[in-house]
Amino acid sequence: MALGTKKRETRKSMHQSGWITLEGGFAARPCVVKDMSTTGAQVTIDDPNTLPARLKLAFSRDARTGRNCEVVWRRGKSVGLASSSSASAGRQAAIQGRMRKSLLVIAALLLSASSALAEPPGLQKSEKAAVSGKTLPLKGASSANSCAAYGPGFVKVEGSGTCVKVGGAVSVGVGTSRGAR
Repeated sequence: MALGTKKRETRKSMHQSGWITLEGGFAARPCVVKDMSTTGAQVTIDDPNTLPARLKLAFSRDARTGRNCEVVWRRGKSVGLASSSSASAGRQAAIQGRMRKSLLVIAALLLSASSALAEPPGLQKSEKAAVSGKTLPLKGASSANSCAAYGPGFVKVEGSGTCVKVGGAVSVGVGTSRGAR
């Protein structure tokens, strides 16, 4: 089989009466299941245009049984249904791809921001002094870090008397689930 081609599930011809139940277990409508596979079914119903995008297909009127499905196509009185687990697998992969890209962008932004914050604020002043050729007098050791009393890592916000410590953590969790309930 060539790459990129997907073998279609074999469908079992049935022509059996069934029930379409809307979400919430109400409004059961009779239908005829023409054929069925593990990934979907083809049914006929008197008014397919009134069906919502998501429904439950069952062989009894009991709303607690059946298979959650999504409408894929409509042609006349025929409707193509995809099992929710197989229909959502493609969407789930697309969402995971977008999540992965978003997390990479966030991580890159956090890394660049943390490296900018980790740079000592006095470094810019010494560069200016070296360019002008003037040397500035050194401050005493006691005034080198007026925020040292708060603990290691605290720095003074330039132009104010506020001491801050910037830190954090990034946690990422992704999960998937397959199968029927």
